[in-house]
Amino acid sequence: MQIRINSDQMTRDFVRHRFLEEIEMNGSYDDGDPFTASRAKRYFVNWIRPGKPPRLELNLKLNAIQREQNSRSCVKKKKPFDGFGSIDSLGRRRGPHGEVVPMDAPACMDVMMEWSTQHQRWE
Repeated sequence: MQIRINSDQMTRDFVRHRFLEEIEMNGSYDDGDPFTASRAKRYFVNWIRPGKPPRLELNLKLNAIQREQNSRSCVKKKKPFDGFGSIDSLGRRRGPHGEVVPMDAPACMDVMMEWSTQHQRWE
């Protein structure tokens, strides 16, 4: 069975995971029959219906996840590489001691290291 959701991969995975949890907790009828594909689709349509409590809960959680991702991307835009260092006003990458470092250099993981232009590595 495949449920199609038109959104990004993270949202699809989250909704799929929550729906599977819902089915495991509340998904069987009193007769105990297993889910068929058509039964699961009907259940999903009712479960995801706008205005229903499960949909409101999903919206809150998805909005929180999206806000977290947006805040992470803002931090990543300000610092487009890992490790110590910064970008100066001219757009050049600087090491932790102010030395100019190539943009494709590996991350500096120790504040005590300096970029060696002779060996093209952190020392």
